[in-house]
Amino acid sequence: MFFSIIIPTRDRPHLLKDAINSALNQEFDDYEVVVSDNSSNDESKKIVLNFDSKRLKYYRTPYPVDMCKSWEFALSKAKGKWILFLGDDDLLTSKTLKTYFNIIKSGIIDEEKLKIVASSWAVLSQKSNLYEIQFLQNEKKIKIVDAKEMLIERSMLQIDIIPHSSCIRKELYDFIRKKYGRVFFKWAPDLTSGFIALYELALSHEKYIKIEFPIWIARASKESYGYGARSNPEKVREFFSQFEDFEGKLLFSPFKKLFTLRNGILDTLLNSIHIVGEENLKKLMGEDNFRRFYRNTIRRSYMDIIRELEDISKYDKEYIKHIRIVKFHFIMWKIRNILYGIVRERDYVKEVIQSRARRFIKNLKKADQQLEVSDERLKSFQFASIKDAISFIESQIAEVYSFS
Repeated sequence: MFFSIIIPTRDRPHLLKDAINSALNQEFDDYEVVVSDNSSNDESKKIVLNFDSKRLKYYRTPYPVDMCKSWEFALSKAKGKWILFLGDDDLLTSKTLKTYFNIIKSGIIDEEKLKIVASSWAVLSQKSNLYEIQFLQNEKKIKIVDAKEMLIERSMLQIDIIPHSSCIRKELYDFIRKKYGRVFFKWAPDLTSGFIALYELALSHEKYIKIEFPIWIARASKESYGYGARSNPEKVREFFSQFEDFEGKLLFSPFKKLFTLRNGILDTLLNSIHIVGEENLKKLMGEDNFRRFYRNTIRRSYMDIIRELEDISKYDKEYIKHIRIVKFHFIMWKIRNILYGIVRERDYVKEVIQSRARRFIKNLKKADQQLEVSDERLKSFQFASIKDAISFIESQIAEVYSFS
């Protein structure tokens, strides 16, 4: 078996049907679709039983468990050499497996040494009677990424290896489980496992492949614990409560009882560093590079948390006090870094001053001129149906990649 498409699902049968359809509609033959049901009722099972396909395998957890345990259970059922995780609210194109297969076999990186093919995605959202597709337009279509360079040059919020947009060799998952005792850690199993996978590749001085055009579709579903939990503290709290060992507070964030999506992500990222080991990262990256990597992660996380809190405070004034607390922590964190830089790291102080100067100049311009580079590359298209939206992405794949 070359591929296993794993679909973990929990109480979302109306979305699951579309995900399974997209997984079975592949221009490729050597694969299985594993549906792992973590539901509290039989509705998802009924959906699966309506499909008549020998590729489709159905398993169910003995009782509803948290997301990490659910994913561990699902992964244990897969037989494929390469693993793809598909959210029950997400979609594959008909060319997804064919694209992965051709790139794996292309020799860009020796197949026996290749462990990860990461990819880009398009975001599907519904606006009134129309479906909108958005994706980033990139100049490079397929590139080789040095894992160590990626780890050093990016913050954790920019790492592109996550199970839902990567095709990962099962041997790597098995190695991670043997070394760490498990593959998926709280709170967000996609972020923790992706970071661990990148660290292990960097440790072995390995490279992976990144596909820079979308070959799968993330549905912007209000029911998800990702997109749907943005500026929705109650949904975030609901998610945390699924963990049997959740004790009413986060583990590593300074704001342990602030249950927002962005603060949960910060806590997850800091937990990932804890799992791998801060000293191990310093040894691999170099202490200066680690400090820069850590600073970038914290700075971006604080800014994201503040923006999210500002959105929440528009309808819940109680969160205004949290904005003040986070801003105070952010200011104190900046002061500590400046003082450290004056003593130990003059280049960092210079970098901060230059950054402030650039921001001041930028703020002198009109608001409508303040566009990020990524925004300029963001393309949006509207369609009358999901089928038309998927067909459009498939045409984009065919345009940039040869399947002959």
